[in-house]
Amino acid sequence: MLSIFPMLVTILVAMTRRIKFSLHVWFLWIFLLNPTLASEFQLREQNPLTLVFGLPLPGYARQPSESAWRTDVLLNVSNTTNVLNSARESLIIDGETTVLDVVFSRSINNKLSIGAHIPFISHSGGGLDSFIKGYHDLFGFPQGERNQFENNQLQYQYIRDGKVFLNQTDSTSGLGDIRVLADYQFSEKETSAVALHTSLKLPTGDSTQLTGSDALDLSAWLSGEYALSPDWKIMGHAGFLWLDDGEILPAQQRDFVVFAGGVLAWQFTPAVTLQLQADWHSAFFDNTDLKLLGPSLTLTTGGFVRVSDNSKIAIAVVEDIDVDSAPDVQFHIGWHYQPQLKN
Repeated sequence: MLSIFPMLVTILVAMTRRIKFSLHVWFLWIFLLNPTLASEFQLREQNPLTLVFGLPLPGYARQPSESAWRTDVLLNVSNTTNVLNSARESLIIDGETTVLDVVFSRSINNKLSIGAHIPFISHSGGGLDSFIKGYHDLFGFPQGERNQFENNQLQYQYIRDGKVFLNQTDSTSGLGDIRVLADYQFSEKETSAVALHTSLKLPTGDSTQLTGSDALDLSAWLSGEYALSPDWKIMGHAGFLWLDDGEILPAQQRDFVVFAGGVLAWQFTPAVTLQLQADWHSAFFDNTDLKLLGPSLTLTTGGFVRVSDNSKIAIAVVEDIDVDSAPDVQFHIGWHYQPQLKN
């Protein structure tokens, strides 16, 4: 019996060495040997009053090879406390919005892809207020209007000329407006690519829950990328959005919105990319002096980490660099499955 123990010890030592060797090889492959693909962060501004419309995700400048699938699973949590007033209007947006986006597409041939974007939206008091206040206190940042409200409460209110057009204090959640997508590869070279994208938003959400606009929206835009060097890349997108008559502030809703974004990406290691991304859109509403109902400008800071041959994870933080034009802060995490591209 005692002769078995030395044998077991030998086996355990051999297994431990093999596991350690496998881990070393895996880490070497992840962080040194396996190249990553930079792309725009797949996110959009999450103002509760504009999220219901068909502002699209940026999309990709390079399409997969024929018959390949691409999948994105994206989680965005935004927290804001905005109290804005003008001579005729007052607006309170105090709450937390969580959006889970599931996006998938399939390449029909080397040029054309079709797909769908399915959002799930939740509005609540959330749980980040204490963390954000503590962060502001730690670094000496002003609290703004946050000290006027209790933590983790929800209040969306818009008053114009003494009439209440929006007053939501209860949490809501549900399926958002589904998008049908089509992408076309205009050009693709080793160092550059351009694609055309279209998106048709269907009224599958509920305007009374702020998960949809109860209307069709149609968008079209171009996205492109260009490699400045092996380690640096610029990317961007620009397009327009046509809005049908929705149920969110319908008397002030515009019919046409333009949007654009740009990215500077640095390949920090072959498996880690760091990025800065700016996103802008024109106003969704007319006849208002309130910044949160006007044009929006945000800056996203973060990066991608390769986790397997065909997938990567995005982690980023979005700030309203044009203060009060978007939610105070938005946290983004995404899992991206992307088969090997043509180039």
